[in-house]
Amino acid sequence: MKQIQKFVCLLGLPRSGTTLATAILDAHPAVELFYEPWNSSKKNPPPIYENPSIFKNRMRERTSSKSKNFINKIKWLFSFKPGPDISVVGFKETSLHPEALEWSRLTMEKMAQHCECQLLIIIRDHMHAYLSKVEGARKYWDHPDVKLTEDGYQEFVRQAIRSYRFMGDLSKSFRTIVFDYDALVTAPENIVPKLMEFIGLNYESNQLSYYTNGRKGFRPWKIMGDPGFVTKSKDGIGIFNDSIMIRQNEAEEFRKQWKSKFWQETEIQLLDDWVNNIKNKKIVSSQDITWFGF
Repeated sequence: MKQIQKFVCLLGLPRSGTTLATAILDAHPAVELFYEPWNSSKKNPPPIYENPSIFKNRMRERTSSKSKNFINKIKWLFSFKPGPDISVVGFKETSLHPEALEWSRLTMEKMAQHCECQLLIIIRDHMHAYLSKVEGARKYWDHPDVKLTEDGYQEFVRQAIRSYRFMGDLSKSFRTIVFDYDALVTAPENIVPKLMEFIGLNYESNQLSYYTNGRKGFRPWKIMGDPGFVTKSKDGIGIFNDSIMIRQNEAEEFRKQWKSKFWQETEIQLLDDWVNNIKNKKIVSSQDITWFGF
C-alpha cells in the first residue's frame, strides 16, 4: 500500500450515474477503481436494526469475525499491487440499503490507516433515478412486470433521504466533493477536470473516450449491475445528452398521476431544495453544503 497516495470512494443513489463517473475516472492511467466490491454480498445482507448504535456494532462484529466475504475483500484491497503508474485506488457503491453503505464506511475507515481517503458523491434528480431504476429492473434485472407507481416512488424518496443523510454524516470524516449527474453528462469537460484536481491528478481529455480508449482501454468485465452501460460502451456510445430530456419528459407524465399530499411534506420539499441547490452549483465541496436541511 505504500505506493498509494489516495483512496477514493464514490457514492450515489441507484441509477444516479456512479458507473459513468467511475468509468471516466478509471480511464486515467494513474487510477484503479473497483465497481461495487460488496455487490455479491447484497444478496444476503445483514439484518437492519432500529437502533443505529446496535446496527453499527453488529456490522463491526460481522466485519471483524463473521463475514468471511468482507474480510477476504478487505485483504484483497490491502494486498492489491497496482501498476507502477497507479497512485489512486478506490471503489464505487450505489445503494439505498444501509448495510451496503456501512460497508463503504468501514472500508474507508480501514483504508484511512494506510493513506488519505476522499469521498466523491454524485447526485441526480431522484425522480429521474427512480424512473431509470424501474427501466433497469424491466430490461436487465429479471423484473419485466415492475410498474411505475406513486407508492413505489414515495418509498424510493424515503430511502434516498436516509442514504443522503448517511453520506452527509460520512462527509464529516473525509474530504468530500459533491457533483451533479446532469452537469457531468452535459458538460463533462467542466466537471471531470475539477474531480481530477480534487483527487490530486491532472485531467486527461481522453478520459471522456473511456468507451473506446482511455489509455487503459474500456474494461467491461469490471462493471457490475449495469448491462446497458456495458452494451452501449462496447458499441462505441459514450455520454449522450438525450437521456436527460427523455427522463424529463417521462417525469412530467409521471407527475400527472400524483394524488397524495406526500409531495407537500416539509421534508420532501427540503430534499428537493437541497438537490436543486447542488444542481445549480454543478460541483461543490461539502464544506459549502448544509447536509441536514431535510
